[in-house]
Amino acid sequence: MCAPQTSIFTIAWHNPERIDCRKRARRPHARVLIAQISDLHITPPGTFAYGCVDTAAALTAAIDTLNRFSPRPDLVVISGDIAHAALPEEYQHATKLLRALQIPFAAISKSRPPVSHSRGLPDPAYGAADSALNSMRRVGELDILLIDSTVPDAVHGELDTATLGWIEKTLAASSTRPALLFLHHPPFDTGIVSSDEMRLMNADALAALLKRHPRAVGGRGPCPPRRPNRVRGHLCNHLPGRRTVGHA
Repeated sequence: MCAPQTSIFTIAWHNPERIDCRKRARRPHARVLIAQISDLHITPPGTFAYGCVDTAAALTAAIDTLNRFSPRPDLVVISGDIAHAALPEEYQHATKLLRALQIPFAAISKSRPPVSHSRGLPDPAYGAADSALNSMRRVGELDILLIDSTVPDAVHGELDTATLGWIEKTLAASSTRPALLFLHHPPFDTGIVSSDEMRLMNADALAALLKRHPRAVGGRGPCPPRRPNRVRGHLCNHLPGRRTVGHA
């Protein structure tokens, strides 16, 4: 039986280091709420994905749910396949449907659409060149890294040299701001055969890079540093991590 594919995952984050250790009291901080929707698989108007899934209706329902959230997410991250077959009319349809979303959003697609296909998507650089579509958003005290792990004409993922360099440079820009990484391909074995066939092939290179970026917690007084890593989590398409606190 076919069913709508679009799901919503929410990630709530707050800064546990903002504590005055002498007074044992939390200083004011703002919580950051990130929502993720994945694999829209939008088809041309009036058609269904796989012949039976009304992905446009599923996305519309997801948008309606997101717009009703209280508190409202600070950012919606859209990952995975935006267009089902990467056709121009599919990207146009997706862009039209996403206009109803009343929350800022950023997209990191499984595929790299030509710029002519992706006009109207949120990031100006999205689809601007035949290269990795990496981008970073600052949301409150949190850095959101959208990482392009796609390999043209392949199902597996890999981070090219330019992308690894971009991640390194972006993380090195701050030793205090936590970061949340989004990429399509799981950087580990999941035990799900179909997912493991499309895993990130050079996950070791990513792991080595992340180890080079410890977070320097600038605490004064007797408090020991807590949570020493700048990178607080990475989220993969279909495989949300522990920081997922809600599902609709």
